[in-house]
Amino acid sequence: MVSIIIPALNAEKYIKECLKGVFAQTYHNFEVVVFDNGSTDQTLKIVQNEFPEVKIFHSPKNLFVGGAMDYALKNIKTGEHILLLCSDVILDSHFLAEGIKILDRRTGIGVIQGKILKFDLKSNKKTNIIDTTGFEFHRSRRIINRGHGQVD
Repeated sequence: MVSIIIPALNAEKYIKECLKGVFAQTYHNFEVVVFDNGSTDQTLKIVQNEFPEVKIFHSPKNLFVGGAMDYALKNIKTGEHILLLCSDVILDSHFLAEGIKILDRRTGIGVIQGKILKFDLKSNKKTNIIDTTGFEFHRSRRIINRGHGQVD
């Protein structure tokens, strides 16, 4: 099982599409936890009313993304695999299936990163411009955002 943990803070603009992408997955063995980080907008109502299968944890104060993920990893998740998902990300419908294939096929892999394409907020559509395919870590301690700005 995959535990999908989504920290959210005032994410009413994105959370619905994010969760639609999660529930459109071709791989179905997952649980979803939205960690509300002290939202003051309609984020919680949207999740409660439109996605009743989602587990919700509400923090009265903002623990920030790192604090929310840390708390969720220690106290909420139950799956063998964990997907830490930002509330403004829309997954491709095959993301989990492809990720699980990689994790099941190769031992020793601790983390996988999907390709993230930029989203055009004006047209409300994804583009073919890569935001990231992950990070390259160099001995010099330099970190490079692999693929950033390139055409897919």
